[in-house]
Amino acid sequence: MKKIRFYSLLLFSSFTFHQYLTLDNNKLSQIDSNLFKNLLLLEQLGLANNQIDYLSSDTFKYNSYLEYLYLSNNGLSQIENELFQNLENLKILLLNNNRIEKIDTYAFMNLKKL
Repeated sequence: MKKIRFYSLLLFSSFTFHQYLTLDNNKLSQIDSNLFKNLLLLEQLGLANNQIDYLSSDTFKYNSYLEYLYLSNNGLSQIENELFQNLENLKILLLNNNRIEKIDTYAFMNLKKL
């Protein structure tokens, strides 16, 4: 089975009403900071079991309805303050099996439902 390495912004431009997206078990190493911009109603996002080593602070900027975020088994080394800033509805966040060396002081500050 061939694994996907890159997703184009155009692919998700018409997915504005989708609530669930699973991109687990691919070989994704980079996520464009605007990839999920049009998925305004997204509630569940699976990015586990990839090769993601960095997420821009704008990656989830427009996904305020997100409740479940799966980032396990990647290569993330840092969690920046702004990464989860707009995810006030987040209930589940899985970050296990990454290479996290640094978590900024206020990285989880707005995650009141976690």
